[in-house]
Amino acid sequence: LEVDRLGNVNDYLVVGTSEGDVHFLDLSRKGEITCRLTVSKVAEISMIRIDPLRARLVTLCQRTLCVWSMEHPKVCVREVKLREDLSTMEVAHGQLWLASKSGSLTSLRLEDGGTSAVPAIGDHMGAITSMESNLVLDHLVTGGIDGRLKIFDWQKTLKVSLNLATHISAVCWLNDNGDLLSASGKRLYMIRADRCCDTYRKQSHRELYRAPRVRALKATELYSMRGGPVMDVLLTGEPYPVNLPAGSLYSSRPNTSESAARGSPGRRTGRKALVDGGATRACTPNDGDVRYQMK
Repeated sequence: LEVDRLGNVNDYLVVGTSEGDVHFLDLSRKGEITCRLTVSKVAEISMIRIDPLRARLVTLCQRTLCVWSMEHPKVCVREVKLREDLSTMEVAHGQLWLASKSGSLTSLRLEDGGTSAVPAIGDHMGAITSMESNLVLDHLVTGGIDGRLKIFDWQKTLKVSLNLATHISAVCWLNDNGDLLSASGKRLYMIRADRCCDTYRKQSHRELYRAPRVRALKATELYSMRGGPVMDVLLTGEPYPVNLPAGSLYSSRPNTSESAARGSPGRRTGRKALVDGGATRACTPNDGDVRYQMK
């Protein structure tokens, strides 16, 4: 990929096509295609993931998983043939986590291609529909059609299993305190970390899920969508706790005189989130003011 005289790499949009190609679009040049990678001539690209720390691009085409060098985009450094169909995958800590439609979870080491299956006790009873990692908490959360949310550490040890008793279409970390946001049908739910873990410690994120827990849990419903069912949820940025009205979608920006007067630490921007009444608040641009009220 192109690097300027100062050593900066341009911003790219990586797109997988139904023709089996991967396009690198240079956003600084109005989306000009600067590189085209042919992965397959007979099948479409179903998933792509990037590991920026190791400069690796991962593509999934049918049941063939390929790892490419971002420094030399046309060089395939590893190819893996899968035994079953994947529903989603996630890159974290040099590992590629593979979630199957049968409910099993497997990790693939990007460096040497070694694989390690999660113990049977950690498997879902049906397809895994969503998965996201949290590099601050060092945990991975999964959700499936069996109605369960499961949290694993990087050693693939099951730490928490929550039964929401409903089909889970999407799940993500709401903040770095360990709270979760999940979607089921037309509804969004928030699950507080201190409700699903007896060892919740606000000062020690890494000990948040130290003791395994398995329990049924009634989540806090945040919002009911008026349109179609929710298929995916995604939050970006880094949150801090603030006090906001229940059922709000909000954002904030770095520390200003007003936010400093409230005692907010003012961290970096870019997050939008939903909150419930009286629980941990996530946060971040516009001084924590409510932009959209969800009635």
